[in-house]
This record gives sequence, C-alpha cells and structure tokens, in this order.
Amino acid sequence: MKRKVKFIIAIGVVCISASILFGLCSCYAFWKSAGYVDGLWTCYNTSTKKAYVGHCHWDGDESKMEITVPDTYEDYKITSLGGVTSSKPLVFGPEYPRELNGKVSGCSYFELPEEANSENTVELTVTVHIGKYIENLYDRQWRYVEYTSEEDYNDRIFYVFNYYYICSEENKTFYSKDGVLYLKSNDEKAKFVVGGDQ
Repeated sequence: MKRKVKFIIAIGVVCISASILFGLCSCYAFWKSAGYVDGLWTCYNTSTKKAYVGHCHWDGDESKMEITVPDTYEDYKITSLGGVTSSKPLVFGPEYPRELNGKVSGCSYFELPEEANSENTVELTVTVHIGKYIENLYDRQWRYVEYTSEEDYNDRIFYVFNYYYICSEENKTFYSKDGVLYLKSNDEKAKFVVGGDQ
C-alpha cells in the first residue's frame, strides 16, 4: 500500500515538474532576439519553435507606412505581433526616428493627449500584412509619436498611426475586413491583450 502511495506521489511530482518546465519554456527568459530581420525586430523561442515581431524600422517617410509580417523566421513560425523579451514588452508598430524635420521625438503613447488638434496632428495609415500563423496580439501597438522643437516646447507635431490590416486567408485565428482585424471564432474585433500569450 505504501509503495502504491509513493508511486502515485512520484507520478504527481513528475507531472507538476513537467508543467512548470513547459511554462518556463514559453516565458520571456527563453526568448532570444534576432535583431532586425527585413526591417522587423524579431525574437524567437528555441523551445516552442515560435517567433514574434515587434517594432519595425521607419525612416519618417510618410509614403512608406507598410509592414509585411512573414510567415516564418528561419524554421520558426511567427505567431504573434508583439511580445516580451527579458521582461520588457516589445510593442508592435513603427519605430520612429530620433529626429524628424528639425524636431526631436519625445515619446510615443497609446492615447492622444488633449494638446493634439487638427493643426498639429498628422494622420498616417499603417498597412499591415499578416501571415497564416499569427494567432496572438500581445500587449499593445503604438498609437502615435510626438515630435517637439528643442527651442519651443509648444512647437509640437503628433503623428497618429491608424492600422489597416490585410490578413492571409489561410490564417486560422483572424480575418480582415475593410482594414479591421476580426476573430474567426466569434466575429468580434481582435484586440491586443496586455499580458497575453506570445
């Protein structure tokens, strides 16, 4: 009887250990950065064989606001927009240049401030092509970037990013309509989830 109890306990310990190990494999500590790959900051996980993309390089040219997310990085499936590496969230969206038109970038946020108005705001459409393996929208995406004159703080301009999604018809999680991303499971609009899967 005692042997049977010990055996059951041992099985339980093995199952719990395996569960913990599986969880650790997908945590941020196991993600490695490949740096910029075709203009997209890319990270990959050797345990899960998955990859995600974060910010993309943007040189400030308003006519080239287009992001194409590939299906794979080497032999890793790209399954997420945004993610976390070394406990730091990697937000999806254009990575803005430090200086633009004589102004310096202050910061990029997720909600426009009250100071933004029709005179100091430029609306930019960011076309995003996503592939068949994308299944997660992690954390958030950049909403805008603010540029300020070093001589006059009131001389500011806000570049607002409006995302227009074009989704692969082979994608099993999402579909796009009129630039909006929807969930195939319930036809609801897809949202970036803070602390979600990657």
